[in-house]
Amino acid sequence: MWPKICDLLHQALQDIPKYCYGKFYCLREYCFIQTIIEHHEWHPMQILRAMERFLGKKVFCDIIEELRRHKLNHIESRLYWVQNITKMTQNLMLLCNSELLQQSLLDPHSLYEEIKDILWKTINPINAKGILVVLEQRLPEERKEKQYLRTILQKADISFAQRTLNKILDAIGQERNLLIRPSVQETIKNTSALIAQALSPEQQPKDETSASMQNLAILQQQNENYHTALEIAHQQLETLESEIEIIRSEAKREATLLFFQRMNAPSFGNLLDQIAMSEERLKDMKRLNYTFPSEVESIPMSIRMFMKFARSCDIEAIQPLGQILTINLKESDQYEYEGSEFKDEIEQKEVLVLTSGWQYQGHIISKPKVIEIKKTTAASCMTANDPLN
Repeated sequence: MWPKICDLLHQALQDIPKYCYGKFYCLREYCFIQTIIEHHEWHPMQILRAMERFLGKKVFCDIIEELRRHKLNHIESRLYWVQNITKMTQNLMLLCNSELLQQSLLDPHSLYEEIKDILWKTINPINAKGILVVLEQRLPEERKEKQYLRTILQKADISFAQRTLNKILDAIGQERNLLIRPSVQETIKNTSALIAQALSPEQQPKDETSASMQNLAILQQQNENYHTALEIAHQQLETLESEIEIIRSEAKREATLLFFQRMNAPSFGNLLDQIAMSEERLKDMKRLNYTFPSEVESIPMSIRMFMKFARSCDIEAIQPLGQILTINLKESDQYEYEGSEFKDEIEQKEVLVLTSGWQYQGHIISKPKVIEIKKTTAASCMTANDPLN
């Protein structure tokens, strides 16, 4: 799993938007998050001084308002947040390591959904960057992933961090078969809920003396929420567009499969098999230079046109008509077998393919029909099943 994530982070490094690459505010975000993770119990001014030591310059910001905007203005709230993102990072690292995941006896789907929930069901712009900061801290110094992550976190903003973490989760979901595609209605509902959450009004201050400063902080928080909600909505709409395309493709595949399954059902006289055998007989007649009377010459053309249509729909024969095969008991499950019972799993029988069987994009429409070769010759079997005789 890690090689895939390494490649993904390397690509993310190339994709950092020019408008934020290397800007000071991106580095300050990284420093702010790292300081809280390491010293959540510190007084706000101690956090600010630690940031200044890390950055090597004076930081002009109201650290109390900065903490309040992210709902981290109390020691308890900072502790809860650090514990939460640390747990999500542990989940992420478990999902990246098959051996550790198996040893943990934890449900991979639950771990995966917990991380997705903290990203998409609440709007806190620093959640994703916080998880990636903890991940970067825990990776060994020599790992390329650590080097890539550190550069991304210091040179890109929180929105880009969220997109990067989401791509990592998608890669893990595909690798571990954890992706459960939501319905279109669910995607729309979740997106609407996130936007509604961003647009909900903040609690107004009761103390009039500090009203103007708190109102400014509220406006800053709302602006950040709007930006994050817009990013989420954009990503969700892209997902929705992909989902609709997948639904269209699946609906087309299911409709095609059902159509040919019904066509080749016994209740409809195994029509697909009959037309295919007729086409083979027409080829034999052509080799014999047989000329159809003008009154029926449209029939061979219709048969050839239908088979051309079937092949254009990705309908493929499984076995050639008239082929002689050798099969055992286990292999007989792949066919509609007609003949004597197998004595054991080792015994093999020669069989003749009476109908080719059909498949559509890997899905079985009908199995090939075979008959055990005894006294019946291949020629007589083909003649008996030929609709033109």
